[in-house]
Amino acid sequence: MKNYKIILLLLLTMMGQHLMAQTEVKKPKEAFELFFGTFVNNDEAALNKLNDYLRPTVEGQNAYQVNFKETSEEMKNGSVDSFLAAFPKATAASCKKEAEEYFTAMLANFKTGKLTVKDVKVVPNEYMEGEKIAEVTYSVSFKVPSKLTPGPTGDTKK
Repeated sequence: MKNYKIILLLLLTMMGQHLMAQTEVKKPKEAFELFFGTFVNNDEAALNKLNDYLRPTVEGQNAYQVNFKETSEEMKNGSVDSFLAAFPKATAASCKKEAEEYFTAMLANFKTGKLTVKDVKVVPNEYMEGEKIAEVTYSVSFKVPSKLTPGPTGDTKK
């Protein structure tokens, strides 16, 4: 009888552990909003929520460790370098400051983009037979200048 009690206790303990390990499953819209907030808006709070949500799937660790300031700087510098690569070296060097300002403003604009999820459909996963995934249709709105400048205002011979 004592062995049955021990076995029953072990079974109940394992069942309790299994129930405690279960986590809330977010709807596709909510999960997409967390990823968007993290990787497009660079929102630290969204990153923390996303890591909390994904923690059970990555053995209690953070799924993403992101230094937004460093990543933004790398993205800006890469964009500026790619943009200026199309110009002669002298022109690129003289326009670098303006290009940096432009990409800084553009990336700041992305960070304030407003997400609207239009539709979520569950569709077959084309990469894994018998599996389904969520297809999210969304739009993002960004601020645009209310008045566009007619053209370059500085030295046009740069």
